[in-house]
Amino acid sequence: MKSLICCAVKGGVGKTTTTAGIGKALCRQGKKVAYLDLDYFGPTLNLELKVTEPLDGDGHGHIIPSHAPDGSQFVSFGQVYIRDQAVTVNEDSAVYEISQLLEDGSILWDSPDYLMIDTAPTSSGTIQASLKAPGLLGAVIVTQPSDLSEADLLRSFSLMKDKRVPILGVVINQGYYICPKCGTESALYDLKSSDITEICEKWDIPVLGMIPHSANLDDYFDTLAQNVLAAVPVILPEDKKPSKSVRRVLGWLGKILPSATTNQK
Repeated sequence: MKSLICCAVKGGVGKTTTTAGIGKALCRQGKKVAYLDLDYFGPTLNLELKVTEPLDGDGHGHIIPSHAPDGSQFVSFGQVYIRDQAVTVNEDSAVYEISQLLEDGSILWDSPDYLMIDTAPTSSGTIQASLKAPGLLGAVIVTQPSDLSEADLLRSFSLMKDKRVPILGVVINQGYYICPKCGTESALYDLKSSDITEICEKWDIPVLGMIPHSANLDDYFDTLAQNVLAAVPVILPEDKKPSKSVRRVLGWLGKILPSATTNQK
């Protein structure tokens, strides 16, 4: 089993849609696919894939995966928590539970070819635990052509650099809008998709594909899935900027809140 992580430090960029889209495309190509939704505090992959059944176990501490309508295997925290209630578990507990799910044998997968992993929009411990997935091919970073997404794209690069996680490439989601009546293409955000492409080129990271805002995305995800499987993983060098941001923040806090540095010891 090979793992593919879809991630982004910023929320709302289409990470879950991309996870499901690539997974469905792999299924159409005859691959055996499983999904693991590790967005602990806001899991929605079960809704995207129309999985409504709760999680089940074998009575011996192992999880039995559910199945999506196309037959793919599926496990999500969204099958555990009540849909309309906030998850108020502390992060240490969340990191522990994510780590438990990733342990070999904890989930009784039926020999999938690929495990698609949806992660939390953060750079904290929850995603750092997710990056330890078994058989990890690399991370697919999802972004949008907007000023806000540009800043967080660089943070996503920095996270993968610091954790030495290979990057397969970047997906530009909602790169443009296709009018369903006339087929005209229009920009949705304040940046051009070419601006994001230029940023990726500076970091030597490939753009795997651009997904428009459209009703039918199957063809786009078919191409994207092929690009993901053909991608050469990139491990960013340690001297790539930005770096040491945590130390800078703590140093600044220490000047105005002396207790901030004390609490980190």
